[in-house]
Amino acid sequence: MSIASLCVASTDVEEKHSGRRRLYWGTIRYVNEDETGAWFNLGWRRAPSLRVAPEFLAELMEAKGIDDAEDLQGAAFLYYGPLRQARTSGRLLLFPNDLDWFTLRLADEDVL
Repeated sequence: MSIASLCVASTDVEEKHSGRRRLYWGTIRYVNEDETGAWFNLGWRRAPSLRVAPEFLAELMEAKGIDDAEDLQGAAFLYYGPLRQARTSGRLLLFPNDLDWFTLRLADEDVL
């Protein structure tokens, strides 16, 4: 197994990755926040979503120095962990909960 085989772009995620720990990476396209945390949508229906608890969202926002979760739109992320599949909808989900295994770079951090 090569290092490249352990890295999966969010646009290439498939059901075969479900339950597998990999380095998943991509771009956060949309952020939806509610009382249970936030959804970071990574693309259209086929792409997985990141689901974060309120505590982790607060920790992430503090680490990045932002006050609004919408500032995460356009951020590039890298997450090491398992891909899960929702039992009822079949939706593919990532559940980061530790900044040691999840990082992101805000869109404005790449402005020259």
